[in-house]
Amino acid sequence: TNASFRRLCHGFGADLTYTEMVSAAALAHGSSPTRHLLETLPGEGPVACQLFGHNPNELDFAAREVAALKRFVSIDLNAGCPMPRIRREGDGAALVPKPQLVHDLLVAIKRETDLPVTLKTRPGPRPDKVLMLELLDAAQTAGCAGLTLHARFTSQLHGGEVHLDLLAQLVQAAHIPITGNGG
Repeated sequence: TNASFRRLCHGFGADLTYTEMVSAAALAHGSSPTRHLLETLPGEGPVACQLFGHNPNELDFAAREVAALKRFVSIDLNAGCPMPRIRREGDGAALVPKPQLVHDLLVAIKRETDLPVTLKTRPGPRPDKVLMLELLDAAQTAGCAGLTLHARFTSQLHGGEVHLDLLAQLVQAAHIPITGNGG
């Protein structure tokens, strides 16, 4: 979320907050409004930068820019946003069916920073297409520090049943920390 709200969250005990989703493409093309999303305020506490994109060259540029600011404790790749305007560009949850591309994007980010890199994703595009174990493998082999699973399918957007059974299955298979969200 934005800097003011993050500072409030830290004031009420949040251990970590995240920026709004920051477009790697917009950063690579010098967008001032996008750069504004990277602002932090004194007293916020630890903040992670959440990037989205589908182009390895743009994501490694964005990671380099984020790391140079020295404001963030980690970088998170959002491969879970289900909103049509994000997916239409090939970003967010449009990456869920493409574990190899997710791996390549994570490697591109890690190549440009010493910050911990994490992945946020979903179990799959829909209930008959579960890909979370492939995405976990992509994250682990890329050297991710953790994975957040929004335990709903892309087709569910932000509503409906949270699949805690799938979250538990992912935790059992993982060698990196797993965070669950949704619901």
